[in-house]
Amino acid sequence: VQFGLLGMKAAVSVAPRHPDRPYSVDWLPGAGLLTQKSYWDELGGFRGDFFAHSEDIDLCLRCRRVGGSVRVVPTAVVYHHEHPNGISQSPTIELHKLKNYVAVNALHGPLAILPLVCAKFFLYTAPRIAWKLRSPRLLLRAWWATLTRLPGWLVDRRRPVRLALR
Repeated sequence: VQFGLLGMKAAVSVAPRHPDRPYSVDWLPGAGLLTQKSYWDELGGFRGDFFAHSEDIDLCLRCRRVGGSVRVVPTAVVYHHEHPNGISQSPTIELHKLKNYVAVNALHGPLAILPLVCAKFFLYTAPRIAWKLRSPRLLLRAWWATLTRLPGWLVDRRRPVRLALR
């Protein structure tokens, strides 16, 4: 996960040194996560205000922040079916994707870029997706959901996460 001038860029693309051995990454898609229940409980699992997108990135970043690791096991196989173009036809799913993008930046990104991330979200990204889905209501819901949660995310970024790594 990288935080650039306009926010988070997340991609799972690491060339392992040994393709048959586990290796570390910043995050993994939620459909492929597996952990001990004790770690899950200590990290608090997925955040309650995340739904349908980026909850996996947030969880992995919290794990790494406390010294844990996120690893790929190349011999494991996971099947996860996604929408082919990355944009679902559900305004509700797109609402959560938009809101959670700002949330991950507010929770884990540098505070200096947050105003730019919010400007991009409010003035470009959310209106563009709402236009593609022909859903002006989505735009209003995305703006409202983000504005009402942003102060809480900023408080939560300062809240310590404790994990007893064994």
